[in-house]
Amino acid sequence: MPPTTPPTLTLYLTGASSTGKSTLLQLLLPLLLSTLPASTGISESESFPITLHPISQDDFFLPEPLLPPVLPPHTDPQNPTEKNWDAPESLDWPRYLHTLHTLKTEGRLPDGHVSYEVTPPPLVVPEATLAALREKMRARVAGVLPRLEKEGLRIVLVDGFLLLPPPGYVPDPIEDAEVRKVAGLDEGWRPAPVPGLEKVWDRVLFLQADYRDIKKRRESRPGYATVEGWWKDPEGYFERVVWPGYVKSHGWLYKSRGQGAEEGLGELDEEVLREWGIKQAESEWGMEKILEWAVGEIGDLIVEKMGDGQES
Repeated sequence: MPPTTPPTLTLYLTGASSTGKSTLLQLLLPLLLSTLPASTGISESESFPITLHPISQDDFFLPEPLLPPVLPPHTDPQNPTEKNWDAPESLDWPRYLHTLHTLKTEGRLPDGHVSYEVTPPPLVVPEATLAALREKMRARVAGVLPRLEKEGLRIVLVDGFLLLPPPGYVPDPIEDAEVRKVAGLDEGWRPAPVPGLEKVWDRVLFLQADYRDIKKRRESRPGYATVEGWWKDPEGYFERVVWPGYVKSHGWLYKSRGQGAEEGLGELDEEVLREWGIKQAESEWGMEKILEWAVGEIGDLIVEKMGDGQES
């Protein structure tokens, strides 16, 4: 008899801010929906063999008053109470992990979940390219199709740039009274805890881009929807906060371990990537190439998940 709960495949789309993660997600969703068997819509119904469940890290930021401040030496003298949206402790990790657990076990979002994700403008990919990718996916999963149709599959796609805090990451407690005063923190404020890194995914697709391209893309964004309304990076925020935050939270993935990373981190550490199930796109790839690569990785992962006899 088929299991009462479909297997779950959890895929992280991550990398530095502005590397194309949300764009990749928006391209993957319709492609997978039109390719995999009986995927007639993004659905929570188990009447469909395959359901897709996209979620965004941006839905899990803490309310602005609870965010950590930007700390010296990155503080803006003109705005000493500025908040840091680019640190792992800016996320509500318990709520995120609860949401992930609910999706995996029940195939639905928790009650009351609100999304603040802003869909990026559509990227036009030639229909011939999409048709070839759909055929590639169909051919790749053909061998596990009977099990897919019998047992179903939940695919959880998580998009975000703060999803891989380094092992042993501890937020700065900010004990310095003067720093706390300048940052406008009340007596009871403490940074939100960041859980120890746990492999809650089946695969990570890690997107890269050149430092200059990331900076240009981030600074060209109109802003971000938040609980309070709308956030736009102030001038100089990328150099002061975004990039140093990325180096601090992702340096462990690189051979350089974040040293000398003013405008780039160098090569990723292949041994670390293998240990944590991370596959990397090359920084020089355009989105069509990234999409082709991602389709291949997802197809391989579906076969691995459905062909090994294991359940989630």
